[in-house]
Amino acid sequence: MQAKFCPYCGLYLGLKEIGDEGLVPYCNRCQRPIFDLMYPCIIVAVFNEKKEVCLIKQSYGKDNLRLISGFVQFGHTFEETIKKEVKEEIGYDILMYEYVTSFFQKGNDNLMAGFIAMVKESQFRLSKEVKAAGFYKLDEAIKLLDEAKIAQALLLRIKEVGLND
Repeated sequence: MQAKFCPYCGLYLGLKEIGDEGLVPYCNRCQRPIFDLMYPCIIVAVFNEKKEVCLIKQSYGKDNLRLISGFVQFGHTFEETIKKEVKEEIGYDILMYEYVTSFFQKGNDNLMAGFIAMVKESQFRLSKEVKAAGFYKLDEAIKLLDEAKIAQALLLRIKEVGLND
């Protein structure tokens, strides 16, 4: 999000040359640059012991398949958020996780940290946010995520580097 007014004092921001950053919004009253804001999120490809990936359908928004994702709450880390979102949405405890890559979601101003996680398959315990969940072979999941471009890109990256082997 690009600020037009200082979030601290409300003054309209001008532009000022700030080192290697170039021209950035600047508050003359507070004497500080105000950089664009992004919202940190996680997106996680959850694999079971059969090397299948979990796809979910949320109970709100578009009725398409996606990976588990969520906003990082203030004061939380990516790692805490991964564990919380997986437990909350499908009822699984993560055995292991690893960072894969990140994505910027233009339009929503989301900075999405992509992870792979491993779980031991058991009975799904879905939250109110999730109306369906299932495990799919990796290639099938990639095809099913044709409308979820970031989720699809994460799975393609996992396949490319062999992280699910």
